[in-house]
Amino acid sequence: MPTPSSHPSIVIWNSAQIGRLTSFRANPGTATYFEATHIGSLVVGDGNNTRVVRQYNCHAIDPGTIDVTLYGCPEVSQAQIGLRATLYITYDGGSLTRYAYLDSFEVTGSVGEFLTGRATFRLTGEEGSL
Repeated sequence: MPTPSSHPSIVIWNSAQIGRLTSFRANPGTATYFEATHIGSLVVGDGNNTRVVRQYNCHAIDPGTIDVTLYGCPEVSQAQIGLRATLYITYDGGSLTRYAYLDSFEVTGSVGEFLTGRATFRLTGEEGSL
């Protein structure tokens, strides 16, 4: 995924612009496995050192998360945590539109500095639409 630029990268969630994107990190997901070892599985060693090699099958893929850091202090309430909505991110060279849940949000600031927001979105695995 391209690196976001400081110019005109934005984050829109639930039809509201929540800030200007300064950085993001995408975790494209992880696989979930179940053990599928059976009587015909590979056996290694002999005698007292005989061992069965476990076998695994992938049965699902977690679609992952996206963490964004942005300038701005949108009004996000506790009631919006866990809300499913369209997440739209523009960055230098493209955009991303997915359905996502707002997992967490925090705002930090220092005297004389811009407020910085950080949000984590859990992807649903579905393409979003504006």
